[in-house]
Amino acid sequence: MKLGRNVGWLVLPAVALGLLVAPAARAGHDEDALKLMQEHKLTLAKAVETAEAASKGVAIGVQVKIDGKKGQVIVHCFVKDECMAVPVDIKTGKAEKASKATAAEEKDTHIGQPKDIAKALADDKTTLVKVVEAVEKAHGDAVSVASKLEGTKLEFAVHVVKGGKASTVTVDAKGNAVKGDESKKPEPKPTPKPEPKKP
Repeated sequence: MKLGRNVGWLVLPAVALGLLVAPAARAGHDEDALKLMQEHKLTLAKAVETAEAASKGVAIGVQVKIDGKKGQVIVHCFVKDECMAVPVDIKTGKAEKASKATAAEEKDTHIGQPKDIAKALADDKTTLVKVVEAVEKAHGDAVSVASKLEGTKLEFAVHVVKGGKASTVTVDAKGNAVKGDESKKPEPKPTPKPEPKKP
């Protein structure tokens, strides 16, 4: 499926990872993406599984693009020493023709070499699907994932929607929120008002 030039790209979880992000999405894009996926009974985990099966690769990042009632889940998979962009049609749930991801597309879904991220996933005995499922149990419905590998430390920024509100959670390879993740910080307590002085 070819989508027009005015496609709203999902604001990537890259913000939490310090990545350069895709073009700013219109307000409510995460919510719109989730609504469209739910209408067609497609979860992010299922789209990733479909892309991995079609490409025979390892998923390292995923984003959603929508154009009205049409949309694609774009899964970046490491396949035979290349990063491939594997589109999954939201309406049909089927993988479409994959293409080599461009450098610009790659920086939207991951920091680090694709082969190193795929190896780190294997070393941590996890997959992108497992990360998504763990995040969804604790934080809401996932709509995109960006990965970051520094040395041997693998982290993911996941955009989620819960209760109609979008947020980003940063997790480790097991899906646990990492220290310093803004989504887990408690709300600041109001400053107590000073008591009036008695005359």
